[in-house]
Amino acid sequence: ASLTTKFVYLGVGAIAWGVLMGYMTYMWLKAFRDVTIDITCLVVGVFVVFYVGEHTLHVSGILSVVVYGLFLARNKSFAMKHDELEENHGFWQEAAFLSNTFIFIISGVLIADRVRHNDTFVGHASGATVETFVWLSVALYVFLLLLRGAVIALFFFVLKNMGYGFT
Repeated sequence: ASLTTKFVYLGVGAIAWGVLMGYMTYMWLKAFRDVTIDITCLVVGVFVVFYVGEHTLHVSGILSVVVYGLFLARNKSFAMKHDELEENHGFWQEAAFLSNTFIFIISGVLIADRVRHNDTFVGHASGATVETFVWLSVALYVFLLLLRGAVIALFFFVLKNMGYGFT
């Protein structure tokens, strides 16, 4: 098969798989109407869509999950009660917060490990210590907080009058 055929299969197959699983999940949510089952179904659904798409169907797992998410974002309010939607939203907010936190913690640990073990790291070869990098990181953090405050102060009136309601 040609490269174009493989590319089309990869994309169209992923879209079809995402829509199919989105529809099946939608029907499942509509049938059970229990928040615990709904959240479990959505979490498991994301992993199943990705894994089966990538490893069994050999389509884009990422694209499948995106289509699955878009389908459910558009239709889940028709399958869930209002209180289920609120609990579902709270769960995904917490999951996003924890994922974001873990990603930054892992990134920091990996960068610190590379700084400590890599003699060719810029500055390290010149005799800079780990403590120097820690102090530079703290100084950079403080500088960025001040810069963020300055940007907010600079655009305060624009943000206040454009619907954000800054007080």
